[in-house]
Amino acid sequence: MSAFDCNNCPLKPRCTAPCAAVKELLPAPERGVLHALRRKGGFRAARRIRQRMRETRIMLEHRDQLKGLQRVVFDLTYNEGLGQREIAQRLGIHRRTVGCALEAARRRLGRYAMQDNRPRRR
Repeated sequence: MSAFDCNNCPLKPRCTAPCAAVKELLPAPERGVLHALRRKGGFRAARRIRQRMRETRIMLEHRDQLKGLQRVVFDLTYNEGLGQREIAQRLGIHRRTVGCALEAARRRLGRYAMQDNRPRRR
């Protein structure tokens, strides 16, 4: 790999295509990330991931509304990244109890998020 830097290139102001030094650094079209995404339906997956990230951000903003087991389960899921089985083992409760608490927390946070998104009356 060469140590080429486009910022120091004297042709930068009138450059219209990558030169040989830059082409050497670029991945081949058949091996690039975008090619892999197109081939595997990754654009759909990327949109789903972006939507989940948006939902998670909204839930974290309203996290203070949760109490008790719902808050503990929510924190372990979204802040620690644990699965339901791991949370159940850590808390000493049944996995379905964890699932129910998480679902209730999501519903409650969804209601708060919907209230925030309503148009305001003047």
